[in-house]
Amino acid sequence: MSIDTQNLATVSQTSRGMSVIYEAIAEALLNIPDTTVVDDVKRVAAAMGDERFADVTPSSDLEQRFYNRFFVSSSVYHIAWTESAIWNSGIVDGRIEYASPVPSRKAHVAACYEDAGFDYRRLSGYEIAVSTLSPDAFASEMAFMAYLHDGGARAAEAEDPATAQANLHLAKQFLEQHPSRWASRLAEMAALTGDDFYTRVLSFATEIIALDLEQLNVIEAR
Repeated sequence: MSIDTQNLATVSQTSRGMSVIYEAIAEALLNIPDTTVVDDVKRVAAAMGDERFADVTPSSDLEQRFYNRFFVSSSVYHIAWTESAIWNSGIVDGRIEYASPVPSRKAHVAACYEDAGFDYRRLSGYEIAVSTLSPDAFASEMAFMAYLHDGGARAAEAEDPATAQANLHLAKQFLEQHPSRWASRLAEMAALTGDDFYTRVLSFATEIIALDLEQLNVIEAR
């Protein structure tokens, strides 16, 4: 990956935008879907020309769906949200079949965080969501991507190409080794019970991950 003074402005703009998007995705998965949360997702999606959230409005039903998706294990809408749980799991005959968790996936994610100085335990959100958060939760991984892109943008703005390059290299590696390997499967699992805010957040996240990888590959090829 090569970043020099000629493309620092582009790196800054791109990484700042990706950081904001990833942050909005993480926020949506860690908080009750109130007006602020929903509007933040709408805003970043609309900036990408994506109107899939245009008809989403906060309501008691949407709040209940949040609880059912994440905390009510007996609900038909509940899914596992961690990489270690999803890694060997899949959809069989129209239903989710969970395999045994893969602890090594969680351990590697945690090691990546430690190397980069990221502490997922400091994320804010709904109390139960953050107190039970796992390092390999999808929300944690999205927050980590926001953190790396924020670091890349800050370094580019400070005209520090070496640090910008280091952050974006880590971002590319992490995307390749983690979110890109299971995000689409998680989205498919959520979609089994129909279209809702969280199904759309996951499908949007899957597309953002693919776009980000494409952009990071372009930077690396320079």
